[in-house]
Amino acid sequence: MSKVWILAKRNRKEILRDPLSLVFHFIFPIFMLLLFFCFLFGKTEIEIKTQVSMFHPYKLIPAVAIFAHSFLSLFSGMMIAKDRSESFFSRLCISPLTQYQFFLGYFLPLVEIAFLQSILVYGLGGAMSLLTPITFHLFSIDVIASFIVGFVFSSFFISFGLCIGLLVSDKAVGGIASVGINLVAIGSGMFMPLATIPVFKKVVQFLPFYHMVTVTQDIALGFYPTSLTSFQFEIEYYEALGIPVLYNALDIWWVHSFIAIFYMVILFGLTWIMFYRSTRFHQK
Repeated sequence: MSKVWILAKRNRKEILRDPLSLVFHFIFPIFMLLLFFCFLFGKTEIEIKTQVSMFHPYKLIPAVAIFAHSFLSLFSGMMIAKDRSESFFSRLCISPLTQYQFFLGYFLPLVEIAFLQSILVYGLGGAMSLLTPITFHLFSIDVIASFIVGFVFSSFFISFGLCIGLLVSDKAVGGIASVGINLVAIGSGMFMPLATIPVFKKVVQFLPFYHMVTVTQDIALGFYPTSLTSFQFEIEYYEALGIPVLYNALDIWWVHSFIAIFYMVILFGLTWIMFYRSTRFHQK
């Protein structure tokens, strides 16, 4: 394992020495928390739940953590694509490292960054919630479970970045990863209640981002919907305002979990295969 940690240490330095990496991985999530908490300051708990429900601390903080993880795809992809273009990757492939060690050398430092992101977002979000009527209880069982699940989902974004970095050039990684980041921002529901945009919601429900964000939010809230009756209050509230609303079978908690885990496992497996094929090709 010493070989793995040597490679992981080098890759960690490569990512963290880039000022833009520090900005997007750590500073930008802080800025987002500050920005969106501004919608909560001065409001009562009832006003938060009815007027800006998407910025409820128990929804906002898990969502920002997932969004922060999405930047891992950009910088992990750029790192490995750059290594490929500079032949560093080829030299590693003919080194004594096994495919397993090679894979972990790139994957583990990104897991470390994801963990730091989660600590930062949950910790700062919990502190900021003290200035609102709704305190985000960091050490409650539900919040800790949400933290763990959101952290596990970070492997999806790490895998996505490494996968595209193995497929395209470092110049193309930015464009592809940016599409993924924008899909998280727009299609996860973190900025808007997707239930009030039925047609759009039907589309994004077949992507993993909506389910990843929603399941971490629901776990933090201790809310595990098992049928459409679980959303009766929301349906009646929006209908009273004359706003069309959509809740369907894909909003059940275990369906959220299944879809998110399915995408995560498939992409993780695909990334492992890409690493295996790349190392086998250079070793021949």
